Amino acid sequence: MESLCTELGRCRDEFILEHFRKYDSPEFPPSWKTLEVASFGTLSKLYNNMNDFNLMKRVAREFDMPQHEYLRSWLESLTIVRNYCAHHARLWNAHFAVRPKITSRMLQVHGA
Repeated sequence: MESLCTELGRCRDEFILEHFRKYDSPEFPPSWKTLEVASFGTLSKLYNNMNDFNLMKRVAREFDMPQHEYLRSWLESLTIVRNYCAHHARLWNAHFAVRPKITSRMLQVHGA
């Protein structure tokens, strides 16, 4: 939640500034506004810190993933790749501690 506060505080997008001009409470804008300005890392952390595994499964299934562990692995992996790219690190021959989990259906659909 602290990360979201920080990201909202530094955001200069007009829709967020307008929201804070109009409303004093609640502390956060509606989720559809707040998550629009959240970093990929913050989104990954929010998902990983959810306490309700049934809700995590529902979110994962929205992305056609069979279990929450699959979506978690993809979010973590994409966050790492995004950070490498943002900081001009090389991806070629890079070793990643976290690898996205792949289902057999993913392999079939994408012809791997």
